[in-house]
Amino acid sequence: MLEFDVLSTPVRFRSDTSVHEISAKEIVDFVCSEALKIKDNSPHLEDKHLATLVALKIAEELLSMRKEYQSNIERLQLTAKEALDFISATVIQ
Repeated sequence: MLEFDVLSTPVRFRSDTSVHEISAKEIVDFVCSEALKIKDNSPHLEDKHLATLVALKIAEELLSMRKEYQSNIERLQLTAKEALDFISATVIQ
């Protein structure tokens, strides 16, 4: 079991919970880094409010990346279809 302190809250990770080769330490470091960025601009925030803002910021980034990913997949599918249509039209001639 790995233990970390995130915004004055003890957090435990099972040591085998790395997803896509991202370690628990990398996750904690990322969250703490985002918290420090927000805290620099608003030093008066309590940790519970800071945690909420960090969660919202990360959620916004995740949703934005998901939309971008979906858009890229759709463009790739369209390009592949156009390429196949072009090849089919060329072969038929």
